[in-house]
Amino acid sequence: MVDPDGNLNKNALQTAKSGGHGVGAVEDLDDDKRDDIEELIDNLANEQFEDAEFGD
Repeated sequence: MVDPDGNLNKNALQTAKSGGHGVGAVEDLDDDKRDDIEELIDNLANEQFEDAEFGD
């Protein structure tokens, strides 16, 4: 979820949350753990990017 320079990438966070290869695609992940991961992604995005409106 970072670019080659090590900077957090907002698009990668969005993909990790909702993309076909994101947290939703992980097999055998219980709902609580999935919710925790999505909340972590939301928090990272909203804290690091002014224009991010994850989880809103």
